[in-house]
Amino acid sequence: LPIHIVSIGGLGDPGPQRQWTALVFALLSVAVFLFGSSIAAIGTLGTLFASWFKRQAEGKDPGEMNPGRGGFLDRIGHLILIFSILPMLSLGLFQTFSLIIRVANSLFYG
Repeated sequence: LPIHIVSIGGLGDPGPQRQWTALVFALLSVAVFLFGSSIAAIGTLGTLFASWFKRQAEGKDPGEMNPGRGGFLDRIGHLILIFSILPMLSLGLFQTFSLIIRVANSLFYG
């Protein structure tokens, strides 16, 4: 089934150029969504890692700086893993974007 995109003014059936453009933007949106989902999952794993680390060290992180809000590792545990993996994820996202753009250019301009 062809994809029909209605223009803002509702002026008829768009040509194949707009359909390919919509496909490219849909692929870019999926890539950004997967990037954000990966960051959220990695943050959760970072928090679990910090908690595991505290249990293995048999230490407490009482959090005297901010009582009732958890200790230092509770506050930044997610950032430890995110900042260590973020460069690789960013490079992967950049490569995905460039691949999508190259494919789109070859489709549009032959």
